[in-house]
Amino acid sequence: MATYDTPAITQEFLDINPNCIYVFPDNIERTGSELCTQFRDHEQAYGFIAKKFPDTDDSSYFRPEEYSVIFFEELSKLKRFIKEHPDKTFYVANMCGPSVNKYRIWELLMVHNIVAKLEKFENVVFCW
Repeated sequence: MATYDTPAITQEFLDINPNCIYVFPDNIERTGSELCTQFRDHEQAYGFIAKKFPDTDDSSYFRPEEYSVIFFEELSKLKRFIKEHPDKTFYVANMCGPSVNKYRIWELLMVHNIVAKLEKFENVVFCW
């Protein structure tokens, strides 16, 4: 079973824990420098699409109805990746921050589906 924890995930944490993968919220363009995207170029980071573009325009945020298809594709990819790497521990970020969650996609779509699909994995840590 997955566990819950709130460790301070930093570049240094990943560097000294080579079997850890940090799953962070990213945007479609995979650009920008918002808080979590600082991990984008780290080899132990996994970007989960949760936003359209790396700015604060209203049109850059997903609304639940338009995000659903993308979300479930991302979740399937992540689940497959976790299955392929049972030797790694996946720290899944809380994606409810204002840089991603303007239209409440976390509460309405993401959190319960992420838990439902990933809770059976012993190598998953939910960071909330």
